[in-house]
Amino acid sequence: MAAVAKQPFELTSIHWRGAASFVQTFETRQGMKVACLEEIAFRLGFIDRDQLLILAKLLEKSGCGKYLTELPV
Repeated sequence: MAAVAKQPFELTSIHWRGAASFVQTFETRQGMKVACLEEIAFRLGFIDRDQLLILAKLLEKSGCGKYLTELPV
């Protein structure tokens, strides 16, 4: 019996749209950002509130900046 060669997995635009839709739905329902590195660093104690606000200021034109400024202490 001959072995069947497996095709490498490719992410198509359909996969990307599905992933983006999932992330958007999660963020909307949970009120949290997915993989917000600034938030992770803050919650793990790598940066303090002042440093977080400096980073938020740099991101103020995006939704992420507003999200960071509204994080509870």
